[in-house]
Amino acid sequence: MDLESLKADNRKLKQRLQEYEEKYRKIIEQAKEGMAVIQEGKIKFINPRLAAMGGYSLEEMMGADFNSYFYPHEFYKTVEYYQQRQSDETRPTLYELALMAKDGHKIPVEVSLGFTTYHGRPAEFIVVRDITDRKLAEEEVQWERDMAQKYLDIAGVIIIALNKRGEVTLINKKGCQILGWKEKKIIGKNWFDNFLPPQIRGEVRQIFGHLMSGKTELMKYHNNPILTRSGRERIIAWHNTIMTNESGEIIGILSSGEDMTEHKKAEDALRESEERYRILVQTSPDAVTVTDLEGKITYVSRQVLSLHGFSSERELLGKSSFDLIASEDRAKAMLNLKKTLKEGIVRNEEYNLLKKDGSRFVGEISSSVIRDKDGHPKMFIGTTRDITERKKAEEELKTSIKEKELLLQEIHHRVKNNLQIISSILDMSNLRIQDSQARGLITDARSIIQTMAFIHSQLYRSERFDRIEMGKHIRELINYLLALYVRGKEINAFVDISGVYLSITQAIPCALVLNELISNAFKHGFKNRKTGTIEVAMKIHAGDRVFIKVRDNGVGICDQIDIYSTDSLGLKLVRNLVEKQLKGKIRVVRRKGTEFTVKFSIA
Repeated sequence: MDLESLKADNRKLKQRLQEYEEKYRKIIEQAKEGMAVIQEGKIKFINPRLAAMGGYSLEEMMGADFNSYFYPHEFYKTVEYYQQRQSDETRPTLYELALMAKDGHKIPVEVSLGFTTYHGRPAEFIVVRDITDRKLAEEEVQWERDMAQKYLDIAGVIIIALNKRGEVTLINKKGCQILGWKEKKIIGKNWFDNFLPPQIRGEVRQIFGHLMSGKTELMKYHNNPILTRSGRERIIAWHNTIMTNESGEIIGILSSGEDMTEHKKAEDALRESEERYRILVQTSPDAVTVTDLEGKITYVSRQVLSLHGFSSERELLGKSSFDLIASEDRAKAMLNLKKTLKEGIVRNEEYNLLKKDGSRFVGEISSSVIRDKDGHPKMFIGTTRDITERKKAEEELKTSIKEKELLLQEIHHRVKNNLQIISSILDMSNLRIQDSQARGLITDARSIIQTMAFIHSQLYRSERFDRIEMGKHIRELINYLLALYVRGKEINAFVDISGVYLSITQAIPCALVLNELISNAFKHGFKNRKTGTIEVAMKIHAGDRVFIKVRDNGVGICDQIDIYSTDSLGLKLVRNLVEKQLKGKIRVVRRKGTEFTVKFSIA
C-alpha cells in the first residue's frame, strides 16, 4: 500500500474518531446524570448536568478541586472504598453522598466511579445521579412506616402477623406486654408451638393450615387462649384478615386481638351471681315480682304463681301489678309506688290481695327501685308475703291478752280490796287497844299493807301490768303517811321523781323500803319539833342504775344505831329488802338530820 493510501486511511480514521468523540460528547452532555473526569483531584471534564445540578457554571467547576463540592468525610470514604475494591476487596460500587450546592444547601446524590485514561493519563470517571426525589419518597415511606409503628405500639389490642409457616413476622408493643416477652424473642418463633396452650395447638394449627391452603373460609372472629411467659393463660378475642401478595397468593394472616380475660371473668362472675340470685328468688318463701316504672309485670317467681293461683307466668307478664290488689287498696298501692320511687324502698305495707279466682288474702309487700349505672330509675322489685295466718294469730293473741288483762285487773282489784279490808280491820282494832306500843305496831302494819294496796290499785288503773310508774306511787304513799303519822306539825315533803319505771317484782320491795324510811322520818325524826322537811329523790343513772335518797332535817338517827347490827325490826326489814330482793346497797349519812341512800340495778 502506498503512502497516499495510508494518509487517506489515517484521515478517515481521524474523521471517524472525531465523529465518535462528538457523538459521545453529545451523549455525555445531554445525559440526565452528571458526569466528570478527574485527574489528580482536578476536574478535567464535566457535563452540563453535573454543573446545573449544584447551580454552578461549567467555567466555575472546570479545573476546580472536585472534592471541594462534597463534604470531605463522605467523599474520602468513597475514594477509600473504591481503592479497596480495586485491591479485590468487596466494597459497594454505588455511594450516597451530599453534593454541596452553590447556595449552600445539600443535594442528596448517588455516585459511582471507576478508573479510565484521559489524554493518555490515568483518571477517574465519575457518574453523579440526583436522588432528591427518591430520598423524599423514602422519607415519606419511612414516615408512613414510623406512623404505622406508632399506631401499632399505641394500639390497645394485640396486632400480630404470621407467615404461611405460622411464624411471627410482626407483633406490636401491646402483644409483647401481654405475652411477657420482648419483641426479639417473639419474631421468627412458631406461634402455635410457643404461644398457645398445648391442649389447643393441634386443632388451631390444622385450621391455620386449611386457611393457608385455601381449603376453608376464614373465621373472622373467634376466641381462644394464649400462653404467657409466666405460664398463665389469657383469653383473646381475635379479628383475622388473610394477607395476599400482588398475584393474589395467600402469604399469611394479620390478626388483632383484645384481651378479654378480665371481661370473661366478670361475665362468669355475673353469670354465677345471676344464677345465685335466680336460685335465691326461686327458693325464697316470699313471692318476687319485677315491674317496669308503670307497674307492668316483667318477671314473677314461682311463689307469685302459687300465691295468686296462676299456673303460668305468661298469664301475668305484661299485666298491671295493681290488678293483683283489691280495689279498695289500689290507691294506697299507687301512693306507695311513688314513695318507693322517691325514697328508694318501702317496707312491710299491708294490702288485701286477689287470687285468680277472685278470692282474697292479706299480704305484706315490700318494694324497692332498681336504678341504672347513671342513677336513673329502671324498674321496681317487690316481695309479697301471705300474712293471713299471722293476722289470725295476732287477732287471737289480742283477744287472749285482752282476756288476761281483764283477769289481772280483777285480781289486782280483789287484792287491793282485800288489803283495804285488812287495813280497815286493823284500824278498827286499833280503836279498841289502849296499849300505845301495840297501837304503834298496828299503825305500822297498816302502812305496810296500804303501801302494797297502792301498788295493786295503780296496776288496776293502768293499761300496762309489766311496770309501775314510781313517781305517782311515791307521792300517793307520802300523802298517806303524812295523814297517818303527822298531826299538829308542819312537815313539808319534797319529791323529785320522774320517768322511773320498775317491774312489779322490784316495785313492791322498793315501795316497802321507802315506806319504812319515810315512816321512820315522820315518827322519829321530828320529836319535840313543830316544823321540818323531808326530801325524797329517785333517779336513773347510766341507763339501768336506780339511785334513791330519803333525807330529813330532823333530830337525826342515834349514833349508836348501826343498820347492819340493829335490833330494829324496821331497819332489818329495809336491809333485807335492799340486799336480798333488790340486790343493792344501802348507806346512812348523819349530817344535819338523817340521809339514807339506796342503789340497785334495774332487773
